[in-house]
Amino acid sequence: MADCPDENDMACYIDKLLSDDEVGQIEGHLLGCDRCREIVVVTKKVVAWIEG
Repeated sequence: MADCPDENDMACYIDKLLSDDEVGQIEGHLLGCDRCREIVVVTKKVVAWIEG
């Protein structure tokens, strides 16, 4: 989707590197975008597995 956050923004969101405003924008987007929401869920699981 054209209005989806780019990969860098998504990675920063997952790594908790964004400002509160940026987090709000990403989370607002995730409410309406199944694709991005799934990417975040899967990526967080992979990160948790790697960090063990």
